[in-house]
Amino acid sequence: MLADCASELYIGRLMLLHIAYKAEKGLDIRQENSIAKIFHAHMVHKVIDTAIQLHGALGFSQDTPLAKWYTQVRSQRLVDGPDEVHKWKIGKNVIKAFREHGTTASAAGGDLL
Repeated sequence: MLADCASELYIGRLMLLHIAYKAEKGLDIRQENSIAKIFHAHMVHKVIDTAIQLHGALGFSQDTPLAKWYTQVRSQRLVDGPDEVHKWKIGKNVIKAFREHGTTASAAGGDLL
C-alpha cells in the first residue's frame, strides 16, 4: 500500500514538472492542467484514504490529522469546477487532436521534452 502511494506521488510530481517545463517554454498547458487537476485531487484523496486504512480506527479519530485532511481534500474536486467539467474538456480536446492530427498525442501531453 505504501509502494502504491509512493508511486502515485511520483507520477504526480512528474506531471507537475512536465507542466512547469511546458510553461517555461511558453507552450499551451491548458490540457495538461485539466488532467493534473483531476489526477492530483484523486491521488491525494487515495493517499489519505490509504493512510486512514493503515491506521485503522485511529486514522478516523481526532487523534490524528487524517480525518480532517480527508474531509478537506474532498472539496478540491469541486472548488475549481467538478471533475466532470474537466473531463468533458479533456475529452473534447482528445477528439479535436485526432481530427486535426490523426493522433491523440497532443491531447495527452504531446512531446514530453
